[in-house]
Parts: sequence; C-alpha cells; structure tokens
Amino acid sequence: MRQMLKPRLPTDEALVARVKEGDEAALGTLYERYLDKVYFRIGGQVPRQDIEDVTQEVFLALVRSLATFRAACSFSTWVNSLINKKVADYYRRKYSRKEVNEDYSQPGSNIRYEARDKEVMVKEIMHRLPNHYREIIRERLAEGMSFKEIAESMDYSLEAAKSLYRRALDAFKKEWSKI
Repeated sequence: MRQMLKPRLPTDEALVARVKEGDEAALGTLYERYLDKVYFRIGGQVPRQDIEDVTQEVFLALVRSLATFRAACSFSTWVNSLINKKVADYYRRKYSRKEVNEDYSQPGSNIRYEARDKEVMVKEIMHRLPNHYREIIRERLAEGMSFKEIAESMDYSLEAAKSLYRRALDAFKKEWSKI
C-alpha cells in the first residue's frame, strides 16, 4: 500500500527570501499563514474594538521592515516581537492623551469602573505584566497548551514552566487587587 505524501510547504524563511526578491505571492502566503495568529494574540491584549487596527499596524510594520529581517531568530519569534511592540505603542498612545476627565468628588460618579468592562481591565493588567508572564498565561489559558507543550515552546523544564505559571498568576492577582 502506497502512502500519500503531503506536499511540502515552503518555510517562513524561504518565503521571506522570495519576498525580498519581489515575489508578492510569497508575501500573500505569509499574510495568510500569520493573520489568524496575529489577530488572536492581539485579541488577548487590546480591547475588542481596537484588534483590527493593531493587527493592521503589525502587518504594515512587517512589510516595511521585512527587508531587514536577518533570521537571527525564527520568523514567528520576529512576528511576536512586532506584535509586542505594536501593542506597547497602542497603550503608549492610549495613555499619553487624556481620554476621560475623572471626577471622583461626586457621589456615584465612579467613571473609572463604569467606563471599563472586565475584558478591558484584564487586557490592561496583562499588558502591565512582564513579557514572560504574559506569554505563559496566554499559552496556557488562551491557547490551551499543556504544561509539557509550554515547556517545550519556551525551552524550560516541565517544573520550571509550572513554577513560572504560578508566579505569573500571582502577579496577575496582585495587579487585579490594585484595581
């Protein structure tokens, strides 16, 4: 009985090389390959109404800086760093301007909590956490990865991954209690 072989898909790095040579189809392939991943990761970090805008910013940054990608790390790691930068930019912009004039002197005018829903508060707390805490919480809770998978993806031992997860949750709880 003959086995059917799956066609080999080009690696991310091979697609990047083709894009650098002017192959627009390769860029489309990278876009299709990473759109859901980027959207999902951003969705765990910014309010729902801003996910598409930040996703677009990530892909614009990717296209603009693809020529400088040197494969010192994997392409997916590089994309994740672009996501982190664009999410940080989003929060810098958001908090650099005065959005709401909060007046706590009036009874019942707790604008801070009335204006935010829990989803936004969770995402803001996640943004305050160190990168490695955000990453392990995201992988465990949002992506449903097992501790074994997390340990492999982060290059940790199983016990180190579990310990990091506990510390990340403790840090999250501490930030939540400040609200």
